[in-house]
Amino acid sequence: MNKIIGIVNCNKDNKIPNDLIQVLSHLDFNSFLISIDQDNYVETIKNSGIKYWIFTGSELNPKKTPQSINLSELKKLDKSFKFLMICYSMQKILIQLGLEPLKKK
Repeated sequence: MNKIIGIVNCNKDNKIPNDLIQVLSHLDFNSFLISIDQDNYVETIKNSGIKYWIFTGSELNPKKTPQSINLSELKKLDKSFKFLMICYSMQKILIQLGLEPLKKK
């Protein structure tokens, strides 16, 4: 069985998330990488046939970078799509939901 997980790259300068790709490969998953900077990334997700997606972390500050994760468009997708948000991407979603990410003390 050909298992594929999509990766939406949120990294600064589109730095490839090699560690993530390597781990997925070790778990026998192929990965399909797209960039958050791509104008139609939500449409690419919709038409890809891939149901499981990981949004990567980033060195960018989620409070200081322009809006890039389009929560309203992601919500319009069929409920069969599953998303895992890592670090930066999770914080961007929390901010859009009006939830302030907590900092460790």
